[in-house]
Amino acid sequence: MSQEAESEFAIHDDAKRSISLRVSTTDYGKVRVIAHRLRVRESDVLRFALKTALALIAPLHDNGCRGRDLMPLLIEYGPDIARHFQLDARRLEAVVNKDVENDGGRIDLEDVELLAMSYAPQRHVFARLQEIAKKRLEPAELDQALRSYLRNKYNAAGAASPEPA
Repeated sequence: MSQEAESEFAIHDDAKRSISLRVSTTDYGKVRVIAHRLRVRESDVLRFALKTALALIAPLHDNGCRGRDLMPLLIEYGPDIARHFQLDARRLEAVVNKDVENDGGRIDLEDVELLAMSYAPQRHVFARLQEIAKKRLEPAELDQALRSYLRNKYNAAGAASPEPA
């Protein structure tokens, strides 16, 4: 999104906004239980959940954060994001690699495909991961194997690299 397009969505006042939100009965029940337990309003719980979720995916709000810069977010939440927003590999690839030159800053399409395969049976994802990694992987949990593969390939140890001693 260009800066012009981004400014189109920006709100430049401090007014609060009311929104209508559809949630499942199960989720609403959880909100009610948490609100009751904390002795706060349901809206307080929803605002907390919204702020927490936005903080977790904050790199997606930063238009300068693209390609490999998004890898720590994708390692942690990529499959969840793809599944929740029903992003196939092509759509997810367009989000993460948009306007990224092919100078090593892009995330390989095959890796984006792995992240977007969250709907597939785990054995298929694990088989594809082994094929791409070109080595036999430990029979660990799929999530851990995928995270390890991506961290090693993209040298993404998390949000930041370890500081020198």
